[in-house]
Amino acid sequence: MKINFKENKSIIKNIFTMFFIQGISFIAPFFTFVYLAKVVGPEKLGLLGFSTAFITYFMIFIDFGFSYTATQQISINRNNKDKMSEIFYSVIIIKSILLFIAFIVFLIVISFFSKFKIDHSFYLSMFLVIIGNALFPIWFFQGIEKMNFILIFNTIPKVIVTVLVLIFIKNQDDFSLYPLINGYMLILSGIISIIFIILNFKLNKFSIKFKNIFDNFKLGINNFVTTMAITLYTISNSFILGIVTNNTIVGYYTFSENFINVLKSLTSPIIQSLYPNMSKKMHENEIDGIKSINKITPFLLLGNVIIFIMVFIFSNFITLFFGDKYKESINILRILALTPIFVCLSSSFAVLGLMNLKKSGIVARIAVIGGVIGIISTIILTILYKHYGTAISAVLAEVVISGLGFYYFRKYEKKIEDKNKLINK
Repeated sequence: MKINFKENKSIIKNIFTMFFIQGISFIAPFFTFVYLAKVVGPEKLGLLGFSTAFITYFMIFIDFGFSYTATQQISINRNNKDKMSEIFYSVIIIKSILLFIAFIVFLIVISFFSKFKIDHSFYLSMFLVIIGNALFPIWFFQGIEKMNFILIFNTIPKVIVTVLVLIFIKNQDDFSLYPLINGYMLILSGIISIIFIILNFKLNKFSIKFKNIFDNFKLGINNFVTTMAITLYTISNSFILGIVTNNTIVGYYTFSENFINVLKSLTSPIIQSLYPNMSKKMHENEIDGIKSINKITPFLLLGNVIIFIMVFIFSNFITLFFGDKYKESINILRILALTPIFVCLSSSFAVLGLMNLKKSGIVARIAVIGGVIGIISTIILTILYKHYGTAISAVLAEVVISGLGFYYFRKYEKKIEDKNKLINK
């Protein structure tokens, strides 16, 4: 089982670039998180965790699956300026419309529901993060496989946010400044990156037809369902925990979850870098694409198993750095450390495999099943066991998703092999 590195220099370069980007991208926010955890304590950290879960629903709605569909379309049409312009402006217009709708709904929720009215101004500030996220065209940069632009326009501002947090947030009273600092920096980054794309890639042809907008909207539907379903069993964990319990308990869970998200991010650069290439490879020869996925998956699995063992052994060190106030987070961390193992498997089989085999409907179905199981188990187990139940349900959902992803990937792999055998006879 050998990987021909010489034939895949651009892929390897992109993987290492994405690792570097992801490293800086996660180090800065993670350092910010560690600093805030020490300065503001579990209760305020829980408010941040709950509000972040809340705004993520809106970000997923606005993204509408374009992180995959638009990336795929840009990748396939990267040598056609007119088509790239159509895709770029269509996606920008759709996201702008969805952003407006999201703001109306967001305003209604935080104004009329008591859970949100208590910290109304904080939640309103968090909407700036939604705007910044909607503006940043990461899908374009990934589609043209220019990951260095992501470093410049998205990662560097995160470092600036960390510096500003260290300067201005000294105690719990300053905590309300965090969403303002983060939000405004993300908006500035998004605006600059859009201007750069238009000028640098000469996307001057603003010729938008309703049909183009509708076609891009239709392309995103399955991926939107998939991503929203995934959100139901990931982000919803913190949200449901916040509804059932209080901000302090959410703080314990959020503390552990943030550490695990860093570990999950180790797989993400590989998947993000491989996705456009697999798109192209599957388009040219499905068998070659499937073989590549089968070669990569064991390495991803082995890496994540090693990480789990390390986390389980060294998780007690949390109290040495953060004190006994986060002692409740240790066992949560150990449970959640299982999730990266199953996430890497589902990313290989569902994202790299089924998505690029144009089976986004199947991926959506898998995600919905996992989401439904995840949401039901989260509600039941959270009521029974609070944050421990939430952690167990997170693992359960990932097991279901990865299992179904594996089953359907193998199913379509066999169909393609059988089809090729008949053709070659």
